[in-house]
Amino acid sequence: MPIHLLEKEDTSVWGVWKIEESPEELVSLLPDPEKYRRQSSEFSSVSRLREWLAVRVLLYQLAGAEKEISYNPTGKPYLADGSFHISISHTKGYVSVVIDSLQEVTVDIEYYSERVKKISSRFIHPLREPLSLYKGDILYSLLLHWCTKEALFKYLDEQDVDFREHLWVQPFTLTGDQEEFTAQEFRTDEKLLFRINYWLEPDYLLVFCRKQ
Repeated sequence: MPIHLLEKEDTSVWGVWKIEESPEELVSLLPDPEKYRRQSSEFSSVSRLREWLAVRVLLYQLAGAEKEISYNPTGKPYLADGSFHISISHTKGYVSVVIDSLQEVTVDIEYYSERVKKISSRFIHPLREPLSLYKGDILYSLLLHWCTKEALFKYLDEQDVDFREHLWVQPFTLTGDQEEFTAQEFRTDEKLLFRINYWLEPDYLLVFCRKQ
C-alpha cells in the first residue's frame, strides 16, 4: 500500500509503511528485484522478511534512490554512502524510517498494548516523571515515555543505560494526538537535551527524536 504516514521538517523526512504486501509484491517495488530475491533466501521467517523488505521500500521512497543499509557493531543502522543519517523501527504490522541530511535523528514505533503497564516501574521514575491521563487511560502516557526512551537509547548508542535513571522525560500534559515535549539524558557528560515529536495513530504510537 502507499506510505501510511509521511512527514517532512527542515532536513528530515520520515514515514510509516503498513505491511500488507507479500514478499514478492514488496520486491517488485524495489529498483533491483533480482538482488532482493537473492537476499530474501537468507530469511527463515516470512514476517521478518516482510519487515526487512518494507524498510527498504520505504527508504527508497523517502530518499528517492536506492540506498544500502549497513550496521555498526552495536546493530545501529547507517547508510553505506553516508548520504543521510538514518533510524529504523518496526512494530506489529508497521515499519518506520527517518532520514536526515545533516543531523542524527531517531524514531520509535509501538502498537498499543496493555503490557507496558506491567513493566512501567522499570523505566518510569516515580518522582521525576508524572503521568497524565488521555482519553481516560494512562496507557498513552506510558507508551510515550517508553517510545521516547527507546528513541533516546538509539541516539546515544551507549552501553549500561538505565531507562529510569539515565533517561528522563520532562513533565508534560498529554492533550492531543500530535504534540511536542522535551527529554534529557544523564548517561553522558554532555547531558543532552532532546526535542520529541509524537503521533498517536489509531493502531500505533510514533516518536521522533532529535537533539535540541
